[in-house]
Amino acid sequence: MSVSIGVWSVLAVLVLGGIAAWVARMLVLQGKLLPSLRTLVATLARPSDYFATLQRSNFDLSCNGFRAVMKVRHKYAGKHMIEISVSQPVPNGVVSYEAGFALLLEFLVDGRTTVSRRLQGVQPWWSHSEKGFTLGTYTVPDEAPVGKDIELVVTVEKADPEFERRYAPITLLTRKASEK
Repeated sequence: MSVSIGVWSVLAVLVLGGIAAWVARMLVLQGKLLPSLRTLVATLARPSDYFATLQRSNFDLSCNGFRAVMKVRHKYAGKHMIEISVSQPVPNGVVSYEAGFALLLEFLVDGRTTVSRRLQGVQPWWSHSEKGFTLGTYTVPDEAPVGKDIELVVTVEKADPEFERRYAPITLLTRKASEK
């Protein structure tokens, strides 16, 4: 009888320890507990959705005043990217690419603008399934809150019809970036 109680006790401790470790990992990744350990925890125990795209929206760079609004809820603290995914080949071996468009990025929390800045110039990126350009970065929770619905608004202030023609269709997206 005492052996079975001991086995159940060990199993209970292991289950509770696993739950506590999972909760602690999530709190660290959200920047709520020991933020200095976030990069280490993200490297050793990264969740499968850590770098997942948070939101996508069709985007038109050929029209002044075009506005994309994406509803976003950030799950993890740290650096995030605003990017465009394109369907045509991206120039190879180029660190920075001068685009002719200018964009305004705004974060609205509860209908109030908390961040507003202009984005110009782009950096190309490639993955096994997509290609595109990074427009800019922002930091959670410094510029956008964790776990709260926000509107991420990108407005075309200066259109670039040639860029649109060359790379269309274009999709605007945001996702978690590496901490490097």
